[in-house]
Amino acid sequence: MILGDFGKARKLLLAAGGVLLSGLLLHLIFRPRIEGDTTALVYGAYNGLACLKQGTYPGCESMGLFPLFYMAPAMVLGALGLGERAVLHLFAYFSLICFFASLAILYRILARRDELIAKLGLVIYLSGFHLCYSHSTFTELPASTMGLALVASCLEGSSRKRNALLLFVASLAKEVAAPFLLLLAALSFLARATAKRSGVDWRREMLPLVGSAAGSIFLAIAFNYFRFKSPFNQQYFSPFFIVQDWHHQLSFFLGIWFSPSVGALLGWPALIGLMPLILVKLLKDGAPMRRGATGVGVALIWGVVTLGFSKWYAPFGWMAWGPRLLLPWLPPCLLILLYDYAPEIGSTLSRIGRSSVASGLSAVMVGILTFPNFRVVVFRPYIGWVIDAPGCEGVAVQSSTAQYYECMEKMIWPNTFRYLRTFIPAPRPDLFILATLYSVVLGIALYWILRKMAESPKVLRWINP
Repeated sequence: MILGDFGKARKLLLAAGGVLLSGLLLHLIFRPRIEGDTTALVYGAYNGLACLKQGTYPGCESMGLFPLFYMAPAMVLGALGLGERAVLHLFAYFSLICFFASLAILYRILARRDELIAKLGLVIYLSGFHLCYSHSTFTELPASTMGLALVASCLEGSSRKRNALLLFVASLAKEVAAPFLLLLAALSFLARATAKRSGVDWRREMLPLVGSAAGSIFLAIAFNYFRFKSPFNQQYFSPFFIVQDWHHQLSFFLGIWFSPSVGALLGWPALIGLMPLILVKLLKDGAPMRRGATGVGVALIWGVVTLGFSKWYAPFGWMAWGPRLLLPWLPPCLLILLYDYAPEIGSTLSRIGRSSVASGLSAVMVGILTFPNFRVVVFRPYIGWVIDAPGCEGVAVQSSTAQYYECMEKMIWPNTFRYLRTFIPAPRPDLFILATLYSVVLGIALYWILRKMAESPKVLRWINP
């Protein structure tokens, strides 16, 4: 036995993790984040109610650009007499519920594949930049949970009606989501068939989903007509909001992933690092064509979505920690990758787990890279300290387009690596210690998982089938 009697250490780890997660939960509950964008959403919902009462529709442009998934409940809550602050607080708590629902979904589905892979999924999920949106009124985290629920439903072989309903609701969260959700569903069916060593009846599985996607698109078109007298969301097509030259678009495209101002690679290295890990293992096994379809599909989703956001004037979602707009497409892909490539991931990590030194170094590295995400959760001002560009306060794309894009370049590609400021204890050393404790517990959890994988019978069967 590599670990010997690890029972006491495991109990201690669970107790420490439980205490810290409880503290994190209390922090998130009592410090909801009210974001400027969603304040505009609630005002737009109230304007929509006014249009309904006055009969000034279609053409209720004052509702704004937000999708129906969020606008409809805001209108219902407004009609019930709730004020702006109450609605926004409910949105923040809904994000928190979605955050913990995502943890439950990940564990439940992955545990059917392997319990250690499920625990690894929790560690990876808790290490991401999306932590600071878990108590925020921003809408991307609930959208990611809806996509995650769809993937989970397809992976576990739920009824076609349930899959279709989940896709319909998830499609309403983002107006362009339907095609990508269809691809996520197809990848999920493929992953399930691979794990079960069975086939997929593509016609019976996908036709209800295509019909559901078509229904959501029709509803979105009707909603746009109510607002803009057009099948399209006219505010998205304003020339101010569309990047006009390929130089800025290329810069934004690369920045979403590799920016030192918390691109996806810095913001969620444990997730992004799965892709090269899987690729190297497939190449080593000589199976990139036979087993690579799911990975190619995930890369296609990320690539096309990134291409679209690179045309948007605020590719990160403006003042965001990490590429917030990319968030809806990361957790669903995490679940697919861990489920489909569990043998490749498990066998690779088990080799690391055979060495206490390699396991320790891996845990320390993940803990260090995760620390800034916890730092921002407990002390929000660090977002501005890392991202803000000098001389760019109050610059708007509508009034000074050239200066705005110059400022965006400074924010995405700064001259100094301001990300390192998160490792400075000042001005709140108490919160620095708290963030350190979160990171340490996450690193210890990863160390334990790696060491256990080295002796797991199931993982050993994956290595020597």
